[in-house]
Amino acid sequence: MIAPRFNWRKVWVGFVLAASAWAGGPAPSPSAGRPVPSPSAAGKFGFYPIRLYELAPEKSLFSVDFYFWVSVPAGTFSESKLPTFEAANGEKLDCESIEYNPVEKGGTQTYWYRCRSKFYHTFNFALYPFDTQTLHIKLESPDKPLNEFRFEVMPASHLTPPKDGETRSGMKVLPEVSGWLVSGVRIYTDTNTYQTDWGFPRRADMSTYSQAVLEIRLRHRWAIPLLALLGPNLLSALLAALVAGSKHEVPGRMQALLGIIAAIAAQHYAFMTNAPGVSILRFAHIYFGITYAVLGLCVWFGLAQTRPLPDRYVWRWVLCHVGLTAAALLLQLALRT
Repeated sequence: MIAPRFNWRKVWVGFVLAASAWAGGPAPSPSAGRPVPSPSAAGKFGFYPIRLYELAPEKSLFSVDFYFWVSVPAGTFSESKLPTFEAANGEKLDCESIEYNPVEKGGTQTYWYRCRSKFYHTFNFALYPFDTQTLHIKLESPDKPLNEFRFEVMPASHLTPPKDGETRSGMKVLPEVSGWLVSGVRIYTDTNTYQTDWGFPRRADMSTYSQAVLEIRLRHRWAIPLLALLGPNLLSALLAALVAGSKHEVPGRMQALLGIIAAIAAQHYAFMTNAPGVSILRFAHIYFGITYAVLGLCVWFGLAQTRPLPDRYVWRWVLCHVGLTAAALLLQLALRT
């Protein structure tokens, strides 16, 4: 039997055909011919807070009256209706359009609004009255996801940082809030992605939106609240120490001490019911706890002693109360920074 000869001619022809196919270019991809999505339109925006009011820590709400404007390329929004914006972290916006410029130089349109609404914020009063609160107003366009529209901060004179010695911070005129000091205002952009399996589960591009954010930083005016907090405590400790070391009989001393304890307990209860964030007034409860400890010490010595205590013991209790209060105050200030 004769073995078959290897046909080099067929190999050479196959090689030539493969080379010619490769020179003709790769096969067209399935996505060829599809339109390339255009980049999202940019809207330059600005905020101006007029009034910050109705701070309601018990409801985790605060109210703001502010101006909002956005300048967009012509045709970004429908000409038949004004663009709508919603609060991403608050209740429904109450907005009115105060000015609308159809077309400006450069092919842009500017929309001006005055808005009012309530926004959500969890107040933290653990360091009261040295606490600070950072409030946010976040707006987004519900009709325009990020792939169609994005916010950009509009450069303006009122957004320039303050110079040395100036009291403003990011704004020429900061809003005033009773009992608070507005320490700064910042304007920036953010994105919000809704992680859901309903609505547009097959449209990931409809889940992310650009946000225009106004940040307002508040700091408590601490002098009067601190005096209201520590004054009755220090006075109660002083009176209790003087009563415990007085020359009155034990029943008389006990009656006076119990009256002081009832007074400070009533003051503590009034403070908890009137002050915001009762459950997280951490250091306020520490101050009252120090007072209760000193009052209990006075009661114990008042019952145990049948004769008046020397003055040095009385003032030791007072100094002990002052020292513990000062230590707690220094710790509070350290945690603040």
